Amino acid sequence: MKKLIFTICLIVLCASTAYSIPRSSDRDERGAYTGPRSGLDQDSNIKASLDRMHAEVGIPRIVWFVDSNESTGVEDGKSWTTATDTWNEAVDLASAGDTIYIRDVHTENWAAISGVSLDVAGIHTKGFGRGSRKPTFTITAATGSATVSAVGNWLENLRFVTSVTGVISGLNITGGGSDTHVTNCDFIQDTDALTVDEFLCALHVTHGADNVYIAHNWFNAGPAQANSGISYQGVSGILIEHNDIIGDYAIACVDNGPSASVIGGTGAVFAQEAIIRHNLLFNGTMSGDGEIGTIAAVNTIDGSSGLIAHNDVVSDVNTALLMLVSNDYVRMSNIVTDDDVDTTSGSPEYGWIYDSSNRGTATTSISPHVDG
Repeated sequence: MKKLIFTICLIVLCASTAYSIPRSSDRDERGAYTGPRSGLDQDSNIKASLDRMHAEVGIPRIVWFVDSNESTGVEDGKSWTTATDTWNEAVDLASAGDTIYIRDVHTENWAAISGVSLDVAGIHTKGFGRGSRKPTFTITAATGSATVSAVGNWLENLRFVTSVTGVISGLNITGGGSDTHVTNCDFIQDTDALTVDEFLCALHVTHGADNVYIAHNWFNAGPAQANSGISYQGVSGILIEHNDIIGDYAIACVDNGPSASVIGGTGAVFAQEAIIRHNLLFNGTMSGDGEIGTIAAVNTIDGSSGLIAHNDVVSDVNTALLMLVSNDYVRMSNIVTDDDVDTTSGSPEYGWIYDSSNRGTATTSISPHVDG
């Protein structure tokens, strides 16, 4: 028993010694300094131990704060009471791996070429609030947008609003923005000008930005004839899931066709390993009496490949094949309709074999897509 107690004490002593080694203000892998960046040496064993444990368990090195409603006169971004006025100011302060918190009811007006440039790797930008209380970025210049040009950024719970016609994109993920995550964000048009203001494309992923994840977002373009909700070109591994994409789109709710290159610059258009699943793809409007558009919900180019599965698709074309212009994509288990009458409707997009004896017939005017 004494040997056991002695062994335990020895282990505790060794562990405490290892975690109490003082560290300098340099940001090394084993002891990132979380104090002022100009920093003095860490002369406290306790603080050095905490910094080392923070690095090992993945706790953010620095959290920066943004709040346009804070007016203390100090804007160093280190607390809610000294928050920066703009998102871009916080990005300029941040280093790789930092987190940016944006207060609910925060607002910005983007009248410049770029509202924010996310050119630092691994930043997690998190907005607070729900609905109209989310941090809101209103774009009043056609070239205004958020641009991601560094790897591994995560944008969460933000609201992008267009208030001018022909905005090129609300969010543009450039070739350097691989592994970007966009979750729980809103991309909507100004409710004061429902038939005028629009994003040409609300969210665009440019050639070279691989493994982008777009999930649980709301796209609402109304009747303004935007080109698309999401467009992408020349990427690999993009995953688009659990989004509501609604609008009278001129090209498609989701576009991987030649037109996508017009939005985001040059480069190969073909995409590989693209997955579009579990989305509502509604080409039309839900306001007033509602109108279903006559354009496809998904548009792709021959030579791209991926999977389109388990989507609810609304489009006023007469075949499921034309609703989802999939070319070399695999399609399965999508539900499609072109009906806006007061009846229950919806037709399955049939799989490899269509057997009318046990599958039944379509409940709308859509001809099912039949393989084999």
